[in-house]
Amino acid sequence: MRVLVTGTTLFFSSLLIQGFARRGIQVTAADNRSVSTGKLSRFTSRRVRVPSLAREPEAYLDAVLEELRRGQYDLLVPAFEESLLFAQHRARLEEWTRVFLTPYAAMMSVHHKPMLYRQCDELGIPAPTSASPRTSEDLDAAIPDLTFPVILKLPAGNNSHGLTYAHTATELRTRFAKLAGEARRWGTNPPLVQNVIDGDPVYTLMFCDQGRKLGEVIYRPLRTFPAKGGTSAHRIAVNHPLIAQYTAR
Repeated sequence: MRVLVTGTTLFFSSLLIQGFARRGIQVTAADNRSVSTGKLSRFTSRRVRVPSLAREPEAYLDAVLEELRRGQYDLLVPAFEESLLFAQHRARLEEWTRVFLTPYAAMMSVHHKPMLYRQCDELGIPAPTSASPRTSEDLDAAIPDLTFPVILKLPAGNNSHGLTYAHTATELRTRFAKLAGEARRWGTNPPLVQNVIDGDPVYTLMFCDQGRKLGEVIYRPLRTFPAKGGTSAHRIAVNHPLIAQYTAR
């Protein structure tokens, strides 16, 4: 059996590769680096360098499809946000192999920030006051319900891309206009605006099947990259019963 694992720059990819290899499965590691966590694993059978997902998503997809065509793989396992791209093009990928993915609509329901906010509201999970203005007029109408400072986030941004803060209404209008222009260039909606919540951040990662939580890790970030609003680069697991209760919903 052969498995293609993508996104192998991530720290946990080596454990994923090791788990497959210990079961006698040949594993190919694919990412845009010549050296990465997954490629350094002694359990990796083959190493493939593909274009950058962030800069060249079409070329990235084409390179993965070409590897699948040539490699006769039994399974494709994405390890990070290439999952969204693969879910959009699932039919093309499944011409060559099985794909370990949840449906695109389900993924976007938690990745797309306004959609996630609506789900939290429906499930009774506390969330900061938010607004999804489409125009500057919508923004002006929402300002009285906001408490400064606020944070602006592109709906599908990550790793602090498309994230900024505003401390006054004037600053909010200026930064909203700038991010909305960027969103138009990307073909996405204008930014979500939320009240800033003070306190120490706590995150959760879950493994689910058909909406049922099978496992979870709740953690605090000790270091993030970028330093403000970025992905956690160093973290510590914590026990947090309230978050576990919320995520069970």
